[in-house]
Amino acid sequence: MSTIPITTRGAELLKEELHRLKHVERPAVVQAIAEARAQGDLSENAEYDAAKDKQGFIEGRIAEIEGKLSVAKVIDPALRDTHVRDIAARAAEALNDGTVVVRTSRALVTGADGDESLHISRQVSAAVVEVVQRVLAANPPRFVVAKGGITSSDVATKGLGFRHANVIGPMLPGIVSLWSGQDGPAAGIPYVVFAGNVGAADSLAAVVDTLTQA
Repeated sequence: MSTIPITTRGAELLKEELHRLKHVERPAVVQAIAEARAQGDLSENAEYDAAKDKQGFIEGRIAEIEGKLSVAKVIDPALRDTHVRDIAARAAEALNDGTVVVRTSRALVTGADGDESLHISRQVSAAVVEVVQRVLAANPPRFVVAKGGITSSDVATKGLGFRHANVIGPMLPGIVSLWSGQDGPAAGIPYVVFAGNVGAADSLAAVVDTLTQA
């Protein structure tokens, strides 16, 4: 995974790259794909394959940069509170229309040394917890799924306020369990603990589908 120190200059470089990707490279590759399609048969069309590969890279890089910039907002004291409130408000509003995903970046964002990197990690974790608390207060969800061991613990105890919970049973064999909190503001809301780096590519989606249809 790529790393970048969180500095003012680093953030500016990312913003410049993001603007170029969105407003220059993305439209260009869309045009290249359209031109390749116009040639007819795509089964042996090298130009089409190359353009699609480039499109995948561009979209992945856009997502990565947007994630890094989001982290930059979380650790900037001048931006942090407004950013967290905005994410929570948008999530609470979107719950009226269906399932909502709140996620952190998969890109590794580091500080100048180990202590600073740990501080960044703690700030991101605290921001996730606060978003959960705010959403719970504004528009309680039908269920909550937390991905990752540490994240699952923080969301349960700090975000949802659980002190006691019953394990209802497995959602998937041996790896994902369904809990029901017995106390706190989220008592009775189904809560799924989804450990990190387990399951197949579609396991998380399968769990959400099951809960949505319940």
